[in-house]
Amino acid sequence: MARGRRLKCRIGGILIALALSTLPLHAQTKTRPVDVIAKPAAPGEPLNKIWLNYEYQHFNQDFSAWNWWSLEYSHRFDWGSLVGRVNWADRYDQTAFQYEVDAYPHLWKGAYLYLNYGVAEQDTFFPSRRYGAEIYWTLPKQFEASVGVRRLEYSVSDVWLYTGSIGWYRGNWYMSFRPWISNKPGDTSVSASFMARHYLATKDDYWTVRVGGGQSSEVDQSIDSLLLSSQWYVLGEWQKKFRPLWIVTTKAGVGAQSFETGVTRDTWLVGAGIARIW
Repeated sequence: MARGRRLKCRIGGILIALALSTLPLHAQTKTRPVDVIAKPAAPGEPLNKIWLNYEYQHFNQDFSAWNWWSLEYSHRFDWGSLVGRVNWADRYDQTAFQYEVDAYPHLWKGAYLYLNYGVAEQDTFFPSRRYGAEIYWTLPKQFEASVGVRRLEYSVSDVWLYTGSIGWYRGNWYMSFRPWISNKPGDTSVSASFMARHYLATKDDYWTVRVGGGQSSEVDQSIDSLLLSSQWYVLGEWQKKFRPLWIVTTKAGVGAQSFETGVTRDTWLVGAGIARIW
């Protein structure tokens, strides 16, 4: 039964994490949106970035707090950007590593592709394999759109996630809506997230508010039962560029998951990160 509950929490946590992490990273203030992350760097523009991030997530019941560290390095090539990432997490009184590679190849003017591949040891809270692909393109009137898919492979079940986004730029504001459809054997669920970001002096200085939620029918495979649950979260982020080559970020948020049994699990998280560019 504990194994089934862990799968439920993994999928819910993954949906939130994906909603927070796969949004386009290419906005610029007061300009038409373009695929900056997939474009060759301008003369004198930094080509390299290394990020160190940490998150602490607390729950009011059932299990101990989660800790998550991430170290990533990215480089911009003529064809686009390549990112390598190592994730370490402490969850369910267990620790595990995950290794990921992201690629953002340029396709044509105003369009690029997001590709992801990740591996982890089997029988952990991370999927043993994960794959992702999404295409982004610009639209008239300062809009942009995307459509994509993810596949997560666990020892107890494989999960397909179908997603997309519609974004809109207005002056120094960027807003985006993203639905998620999760499909695994005997179960389909829907959730969504909304993001509002306000850019300050540069594209590296901004604050962001994200909200998300949805209902899911979680299959507990250990007892072959169906538990209906709903979840929501609110997250605030702030990022600032200090001096020419350093970036810092902080975040804080709250959320909850309610089950048809009447149990409600509340959570809050805080996080921080620092980056060096050159």
